[in-house]
Amino acid sequence: MKTKIGIYLTDDVAIRLDRAVRAGGTKSDIVNTALERFLDPASAKGPYAEVLALLEAKRKLRRRIRRDVELTAEAFALFVRYFLMITPPLPESEQEEARQLGHARLKVFLKEVGRRVASDGGWARDVMQSAARTRGAGGFKPRQPASPPKPADPAKDGSRG
Repeated sequence: MKTKIGIYLTDDVAIRLDRAVRAGGTKSDIVNTALERFLDPASAKGPYAEVLALLEAKRKLRRRIRRDVELTAEAFALFVRYFLMITPPLPESEQEEARQLGHARLKVFLKEVGRRVASDGGWARDVMQSAARTRGAGGFKPRQPASPPKPADPAKDGSRG
């Protein structure tokens, strides 16, 4: 069923409506479609709906990529934290024990990565806070080079050149 209504249009809108009717369609169909889009923009079908859907998909993809990049950076920060805890090369007699310790540390590392991924927590911040606790309030500080040995004083040891 269709309801008949009378409306008043401005001269500019009436001229544009007449042009649209000449291009094809009826005044009733054009006004009806315009009112449907105005009253329920979500159900409007047309070129904009597809563009909006694509933009929404891109937004979701960007959010997922951002999370993946953050996870990668966090995993790297956690790796550096554990790597810095590893001792320097050991003599051959102690290497098997060191391998077992390394294997145990790897298990802890993988467990921690899994826990962090599941929790969506911030790893980099935790690493920096842990570094500050471990190294003091200043965090990581560059090492001071060892002082060069002082030359021997020939007068003290009695040797003369």
